[in-house]
Amino acid sequence: MTGLTDAASLWRGPLSDAERVAALRLIRTETIGPVTFHGLIARFGSAGAALEAVPDLARRGGRRQPLRNLPPGDAE
Repeated sequence: MTGLTDAASLWRGPLSDAERVAALRLIRTETIGPVTFHGLIARFGSAGAALEAVPDLARRGGRRQPLRNLPPGDAE
């Protein structure tokens, strides 16, 4: 199984409103495209957990500026 298949299988069934907002915020974060999005979901188990991990991952990857993402109110 690929990471994309694994990520898709995590999302079978209904998503909570909070997870839906987190997913929208995550996919709208700069530098995160579809492949990275699905990889993060597969690695962290949820969009919410991935969204929380992204700032640290970016810092460890050498990024000096924080990543811009969609504000929660805009995602709602």
